[in-house]
Amino acid sequence: MAGKRRGLARGGIVVLGLAALVTLAALAVRTDNGAPGAAQWLTVTDVAVGAAFVVAGTVAGGPGVERGLVAAVGMTWLAGSVLSPARTWHQAVLAVALLCFPAGRVRGAARAVLVLLTLPVALGLAGQPLTAALFAGIAVTAWSTSRAEGTARGYPTAAAAVVAVSLAAAFVVSRRWSAQFEPDAALFGYEVVLVLVAVAFPFAARSAARARAALAERLLSDLRWTGMEGLSAALGEVLGDPGLRVHRGEGAPQPLPDDGHRVLTVTDDAGRQVAVVVHHSAALDEPRVAEAFAVAVRLAVTHIGLQDEQRRQLRELTAARVRLLAAADRQRERIAAELRQTAGLQLHSALAHVEAQRPRLRHPEVRAALDVVAGELRAAATDLADLVAGVPPVALGDGRLRQALQDMARSSPVPVTVDAEPGAAGDQEAESALFYVCSEALANAVKHAEAERITIRLRRQGAGLVAEVRDDGRGGADPEGSGLRGLGDRVATRGGRFRVDSPPGTGTAVRATVPAVSRSSGTA
Repeated sequence: MAGKRRGLARGGIVVLGLAALVTLAALAVRTDNGAPGAAQWLTVTDVAVGAAFVVAGTVAGGPGVERGLVAAVGMTWLAGSVLSPARTWHQAVLAVALLCFPAGRVRGAARAVLVLLTLPVALGLAGQPLTAALFAGIAVTAWSTSRAEGTARGYPTAAAAVVAVSLAAAFVVSRRWSAQFEPDAALFGYEVVLVLVAVAFPFAARSAARARAALAERLLSDLRWTGMEGLSAALGEVLGDPGLRVHRGEGAPQPLPDDGHRVLTVTDDAGRQVAVVVHHSAALDEPRVAEAFAVAVRLAVTHIGLQDEQRRQLRELTAARVRLLAAADRQRERIAAELRQTAGLQLHSALAHVEAQRPRLRHPEVRAALDVVAGELRAAATDLADLVAGVPPVALGDGRLRQALQDMARSSPVPVTVDAEPGAAGDQEAESALFYVCSEALANAVKHAEAERITIRLRRQGAGLVAEVRDDGRGGADPEGSGLRGLGDRVATRGGRFRVDSPPGTGTAVRATVPAVSRSSGTA
């Protein structure tokens, strides 16, 4: 219903415009024919200029304001033929129309200043040189300040430039070669320029609309923007509307009609609202542009929704990995503690009992058998110690990692120095992760690096806890090997960073950085 009313209103405006055109054209013809020495062909070209602009504004697409300004150029041109004070009105209106192209609104301080300078032109106070300078300024401004490319920038630049050249050339010739100057020829040349500007307008408006109609492809082919704020900024840049905002979902705000905003509702194929675009751009009054814009917004909002869902699933997967890893570590630590407290203590107790009985034995055969038993008990105790060596002996956190590393260093067959800075402490998750990194790196250095010296450094760096294991071995460790890669995965699961430097012949440095306080601990 609203669309039908808008169509009727538009039709009424067209009828009134045509009536005004016919009236002004008739008055212009009578005035021109009544002038002394009037040339019939100049009367024809005079009416042709006015008609060209009115027809161009009527048939062209694009915002109604821009089309109305172009049609007004024709009306004011014909009015200038009837009223002497109105002879420069068309220049002022044409200047404003070029400054507003293609969106039908003035954007930027430079353009606003030029619009103000059209007032002296309209009042006939500027003179032909200043009017030419005004159009030259419009050409420069249109080229240098427009964000658009192609016709949206080229048409106002070229139109203003040819008008400026036409006015300036006529003025220079009339002053320097006044004897040869032909006013009728100069007027005809100026009218030809105006007709070309008018004829080019519908094509330029259609080209600018097509450029905006390709918005979906342009927007989605360059995904540098992120989130709804980035989408709003990208769309605002395309339309030259920095205040444009895109609100996703059905609960988007609905500005009142009198608050200066315009609203474009974007729906999916089922008619459900997926977004609301709040803007000031008259370019979206064009149905083709609005439709293309809605397609772009719908696809972009869908893309953002998929990204959000992927991020949510990634967060859930990461959290699940953290929980599984923590559960595995706790289970491993419980088993290691039980082995130390049960089997370990029993083995050491049995060994002590055997060694206590040995001096009392007199028979060599029995003593030899007891020595075998003692050797087996020592081997079993050593194997058990090796088995649980990679598991922290106590619950870590609050700086207990330092003591655990020192205990591990004392049992190493290669000399190990532990350098832990004061305050190098984290929660249980952080210290456990670094303990396993140091344990595995130390085992690798002992088994494979042929190292003579190993250093473990522990320090706090901002919000992170850093551990580095460095040896003086032969280097050449493969960072993609299963052991080092597993350590990298463990550190990454904690939200940290892992690095291995192992040039051949210069030793290996394994460095891990994890948040000193995990997210789960922080939220708890």
